[in-house]
Amino acid sequence: MAHKKYLVTRTPEARLTGLVFACGRFAYETFERLVVDGIVRGTSGGVSGLGTAVKTAQSGFVRFYALLVIGGLAGLGLYFLLAAS
Repeated sequence: MAHKKYLVTRTPEARLTGLVFACGRFAYETFERLVVDGIVRGTSGGVSGLGTAVKTAQSGFVRFYALLVIGGLAGLGLYFLLAAS
């Protein structure tokens, strides 16, 4: 009733509301679905692939793990020997 009495229109409010809804729709349909979901799916795919690679490398034999540690230490020692000379 007050808007009729003082001749106040609701068009600025309606335009602002429409603009806010349009920005929200754009953010959901473009940014969130393409950018955010792409980052999440890419990260999950990378972690899944890394997990599969690690799972196939795990044999359960302690001698194999000890050989990897000794090989890594030998490689590290060789690197420092070559870097120092």
